[in-house]
Amino acid sequence: MKKIFSILCMAICMFVFTMPASVSHAEDLRSVLSVSGTGASTAVPDRAVISIGVVSYERDAFKAQQDNAIKSKQVQDALVNLGISAKDIQTENYSFNPTTVRDDSTNQQRITGYNVNNTVVVVVEDTSIVGKVIDSALANGANKINSLRFSVKNTDNLRKVALQNAIKDARAKAEIIAGGLGRHITGIKNVSESVSGVSSRDFSNV
Repeated sequence: MKKIFSILCMAICMFVFTMPASVSHAEDLRSVLSVSGTGASTAVPDRAVISIGVVSYERDAFKAQQDNAIKSKQVQDALVNLGISAKDIQTENYSFNPTTVRDDSTNQQRITGYNVNNTVVVVVEDTSIVGKVIDSALANGANKINSLRFSVKNTDNLRKVALQNAIKDARAKAEIIAGGLGRHITGIKNVSESVSGVSSRDFSNV
C-alpha cells in the first residue's frame, strides 16, 4: 500500500473567437466564449512528520523527571545518528502530572506517583527511513508513536501543473464548441482559478 498526494484545480476561461466582419458592436459581445476546465496533478510524498512519545512513571517526582530526560536524550541522539538534523527534532509537548488515589481513612486524595510525558516531533526528509526512525526511537526509550503524517514539500509545483491541465481542458472544450459553430479561437480574454486543496489517498499496485 502506497500513498500519493493530489490537487484538483478548476479554471474558468473566456476565449475570443472569430465572428463575421459585418457584425455590429452589440453583436460582437457574443464573440466571447466562457468555459470551465478541471485539472489534477499527483505526487509521491517526500516528507514525513512523526510524533514520538516518551512516557515515564515513578513514585518519586525527581526520579520520574530524571528517567524521562535520560530516555528523551537517548531517543534524540539515536535519531541524529540516523542522519536527521537536530533542528528537525523538536519537543512539542511536555507534561508532569501526579497520580492519586482516594485514602478511605481520611477521604483525601493521596499522591501515588508521577507521570512525565515528553512528545517529540521529528521531520524526516527521507521517507525511505521512516521505519528505521520509528524502530530506533522505540529501541532507545520511546514507548509511544502518537502519529505519522506524510506530506509533499513543494505544493506550489503541484498547483501549477494542475492549473496547466485545467487550462488545457478548458481550451479543448472551447475549440470543440467554436468548431461546431464554424469559428476559430483567436485568444484568451480572461482566466480565473479555483483550487480544491491538497488531499492524500492510498493505492495498491495489486
